[in-house]
Amino acid sequence: MERAIFQYFNGEKETFGDPFALWRQLWLACDGQVRQWIDYASDESSPLRLAEYRGKLFDAVHRVFKMIPYDPTTNAGAQEHHVEAAIQGLLEFFIQKKTNGET
Repeated sequence: MERAIFQYFNGEKETFGDPFALWRQLWLACDGQVRQWIDYASDESSPLRLAEYRGKLFDAVHRVFKMIPYDPTTNAGAQEHHVEAAIQGLLEFFIQKKTNGET
């Protein structure tokens, strides 16, 4: 069996993680509502809900992916676009696995 590896930027360097463990931990951090949180975090029709869930989702991703917090004084650490890329990359990883019939 081939190892499943997911690569992402943690705010300091490119790093690797087990995509299944990351998804499971993210699922737990989002109270089992990852897809709903992602939908709410991108719903521009409700600015308050968008802000609330974007904050919740990004905090969960920071914790689960062990990302380095952004420091504006040094310009080091994971910015929002790094968090978005990690979420998008993880979703695409699973879409690719499903497309290839590997789930």
